[in-house]
Amino acid sequence: MTERFKASLDRYWLEAASENSLRDVQTGIAKNWVKYVFVGSTLAETPGVDNYDHTALTVNGGNNDILINLGEYPVTQGVTLYE
Repeated sequence: MTERFKASLDRYWLEAASENSLRDVQTGIAKNWVKYVFVGSTLAETPGVDNYDHTALTVNGGNNDILINLGEYPVTQGVTLYE
């Protein structure tokens, strides 16, 4: 199950790194977000996951969106799932 979730995250990282959801008005530089809720939905859609406690889900130690600059690409360094 962990490997399937990591593979799904890798697909989401591609999407997150390319969506340019925010453009700084002053500089014109595009920025992207890793959206916490999308990580949760990715976990929920992973085969073998029946349900999860959204209050226990953390991404980079927190439960908020993560800003990524244009040209940056998120990576999965580790996943810990508890059953």
